[in-house]
Amino acid sequence: MDMMWSDKYGKPMLRAALPLKPFLRFFSCCRFEDKATRKEKQSVDKLAPICLMMYNFVDKCAKAYTTSRLHRIRVY
Repeated sequence: MDMMWSDKYGKPMLRAALPLKPFLRFFSCCRFEDKATRKEKQSVDKLAPICLMMYNFVDKCAKAYTTSRLHRIRVY
């Protein structure tokens, strides 16, 4: 996380939009999973709590971004 907000590797827009400390506070308490199925899913996938959100994010990014014909890729 520190690298994403660093002057060397991070993006200025990210730092301007949301400082690191408030993001870490939010990130420490947000959950994107169903408590009833948590243990079962985590036994198979350690990223289970954020997988649905991440897949939705990747899908929306793929739909919003169009590359040139020669460089088009598919995200599954």
